[in-house]
Amino acid sequence: MICSITACNPLKKGDWEKTGRSLLRLDPDMYAYHDIIVLPNQGCEGCISSVENYVLTNFPELNATRIIFTRISSVKLLKIRMGDSIFHAPNVIIDSTNLFEFPQTEATIYPLFIKAENKKITDISVQSPENMH
Repeated sequence: MICSITACNPLKKGDWEKTGRSLLRLDPDMYAYHDIIVLPNQGCEGCISSVENYVLTNFPELNATRIIFTRISSVKLLKIRMGDSIFHAPNVIIDSTNLFEFPQTEATIYPLFIKAENKKITDISVQSPENMH
């Protein structure tokens, strides 16, 4: 479970609906994945870099995890930072048009960890400075 590796704060369940719709706009088969990591390229630098490092370090074990990069300021810099193998991996989505909708405005600057089962979101947690170790 991804959230056991990082400390996470749950978001309110009522805010998940628009996030679920945006996931399906990005990929109609999104719910084939039970774990989804959403990484904004802009926002809390420490939070984002810690999750990016987690992805870089553990990528071979994350093939069953959907990874979405969104709010991208430079696709070229993202590709350089993450490397070709991650950038072009089949489980990675580069959301260069910012289709992904965060569940709450306050969460747009933080990485999200989403759990899904039976074609719906069952949990959304945010990685923020308050819960980084």
